[in-house]
Amino acid sequence: MKNGDILLVKDKLFDLYITQKQPCRVVAKKFKISISTVTRWLKRYNIKTRTISQANTGNPKVSHKKESNGNYKDGRSFRKHYCKDCQIQISRFAKRCKACANIKSQKKRLKNRRSYKGVNCPNYKHGETLKQHFCIECNAIITYGAWYYGTKLCKSCSHRGKRNHKYIHGNGNRPYPLIFSFKLKTQIRFRDKFVCQHCDSHACHVHHIDYNKNNCSPANLITLCNLCNIKANCNIDYWYAYYTYLMEKIYASG
Repeated sequence: MKNGDILLVKDKLFDLYITQKQPCRVVAKKFKISISTVTRWLKRYNIKTRTISQANTGNPKVSHKKESNGNYKDGRSFRKHYCKDCQIQISRFAKRCKACANIKSQKKRLKNRRSYKGVNCPNYKHGETLKQHFCIECNAIITYGAWYYGTKLCKSCSHRGKRNHKYIHGNGNRPYPLIFSFKLKTQIRFRDKFVCQHCDSHACHVHHIDYNKNNCSPANLITLCNLCNIKANCNIDYWYAYYTYLMEKIYASG
């Protein structure tokens, strides 16, 4: 390339890119070269290239700044916005900073709680639910429901003695007699073949049918598994009649 041609190309390039503000794509099309070649020429001739924002000014499809943007209104997005309470700079979508917003929401919650307390509460009856109620036997604190709708007793007192659904005759804590030995229990287990007489599973517990610990006759003893032995401690009349019938059947067949 001659010096005159280089100057001519440089002048044309300067005129198109700087004066007419044509993009590199249009310049490359006119010279029938690639865009990378145009940028290389611009660097070689020390022509200052435009930034992306400078190149996009005046193009509403691409530009997003001020009046060149098609959605531009009044510059509100460029204004600085501050917190109402502490004057810290915040985004344009917020009214308060996070700390001030949290404090305000906590105050609002407390205000709502106070407004629904006592007489203002829609479920308010007569204020009795706020009083402390005590067990009539041990003076332990109990709930409002246990006082007005229950037995006026705490949990431990309501399941003590005859109030317990497993109560028999008050002799549950007494020890077994010496007759009820390991030898006797083994004989009963062998008689029943180590099988629960209720559910036919493997069993090792020996149960008193009439719930009398001192009555250790073989006709009053029956082999049960752990679960059936636990069940026998509830609904005593039913299990007494049922196991008595079973024993009569065993002795009748034997």
